[in-house]
Amino acid sequence: MDRKIPIIAALVAVLIITPVLAVEVFDEAIFSQIPYSYTSYTSIPANKPGEGSLGGYYSINGRGGTSISG
Repeated sequence: MDRKIPIIAALVAVLIITPVLAVEVFDEAIFSQIPYSYTSYTSIPANKPGEGSLGGYYSINGRGGTSISG
């Protein structure tokens, strides 16, 4: 009976760790290869009437979240 508890605990740990590692490997192997391009407009409104505001378009291009240029 005393030997069953460590064996069951080890089995549970392996069953939890294995999917986590598989997801991490899948994420690096697949998603790091997907290119992306995102363009949007952003603005910062004036704090007081009569002041100027700031705004413009920006673009983010990369591959899999590891490279950003804009």
